[in-house]
Amino acid sequence: MFSKDTLFYRINKHSSWSIASVNLLLPKMSDPSYPSNSGKPDPRQIQEEIEKQELLKQQEQQRIREERQYHDRDEDM
Repeated sequence: MFSKDTLFYRINKHSSWSIASVNLLLPKMSDPSYPSNSGKPDPRQIQEEIEKQELLKQQEQQRIREERQYHDRDEDM
């Protein structure tokens, strides 16, 4: 996934990283489920969160619609 050049670039760019911490990150960097180490959130996690929010909105709207129908029925009687 990462070439040696990339690793050396990252070490040089983030000179505060020690070799030991880079070695600890290597297995995690190659793990697709691990969020990127650039400090940005993982796009998949963002997408999942957006989908969860959308689903919650839809469920809430459905619940409100059903309540309105129920109240409308009560008024008709």
